[in-house]
Amino acid sequence: MKNNPKNTRTSDWPPLLTFVFAGIVIAFTCIAILSTFFRSELVMDRYYSEGLNYDTRRSQVQHTSEISDELEVVYSAPADLLMIQFPLSMDPGAIHGFIHLYRPAAQEMDSTIQIQPNVDLNQVISTSAMDNGLWRIKIEWTNAERDYYYEQQVTIE
Repeated sequence: MKNNPKNTRTSDWPPLLTFVFAGIVIAFTCIAILSTFFRSELVMDRYYSEGLNYDTRRSQVQHTSEISDELEVVYSAPADLLMIQFPLSMDPGAIHGFIHLYRPAAQEMDSTIQIQPNVDLNQVISTSAMDNGLWRIKIEWTNAERDYYYEQQVTIE
């Protein structure tokens, strides 16, 4: 009788698969832990109520688009100024509302300014206290009992 040794070679797949699955679990765990250290302020506090007012906002935007001369927001980096030119067809004494300076990256920097245009329907806002980066300028106003809304992104330098 011959002694035939059995083939004792084992497969490399079980340890390799175990290693790959363990790596995936460790990677997801690290991502979950690291995500708790990052701020998530890209959504405003009043997100739900803003969503409920969608139809109102839509009609305000529609009213704004119907104006013959548009509202204009211009940023001047050398002067550190944000200049807002309201439509010349509006009465400066009848414009009431707010300018919301929204900073997506830092909620604590958001601010609201009351609209107070001069006789030429201009309002100037100093940007010297505003951090560099992306800002959303949201202007909500009423004129002649009609509501308007305008939004523009500005990058402060």
